[in-house]
Amino acid sequence: MPRPYILAHNDKWFVFVGCSLIALCTTKGEALEVQREWIRRGQAADLDALLPAVALPDRNPTVLENGVN
Repeated sequence: MPRPYILAHNDKWFVFVGCSLIALCTTKGEALEVQREWIRRGQAADLDALLPAVALPDRNPTVLENGVN
């Protein structure tokens, strides 16, 4: 999971994950708490359950001889 980051502009605190705005806060403390919560969620999530298992077809590997097939 990408780590949330915080940007400040005109006394507002913006919390982003990737390109998505996840929170607009009025204090730095509030923004840090939102960031911590997202990090906790990411650490608690079962990443194996989030990522689908992909089964590749069985294929014989291509053997190259002197770079020519």
